[in-house]
Amino acid sequence: MDFKKCSEVYGYKSIAEIEEEELAEKIAQRDRDWIEAMFANPKFTDEDISSISGVPLNEIQKRRAQR
Repeated sequence: MDFKKCSEVYGYKSIAEIEEEELAEKIAQRDRDWIEAMFANPKFTDEDISSISGVPLNEIQKRRAQR
């Protein structure tokens, strides 16, 4: 039997779905914050930041260009 989320079946999100989304956003924000912190430190190159964060190099270069 396939598991379906409440939002798929009933059209509204369960508390668990909301908490899961909130946690995912908190993790994403944390990752964005520490990448920004590495941008502020001239010791880190784009290649270093990509290697440490796991974000592709072209994404890091786009983010730096947008700053």
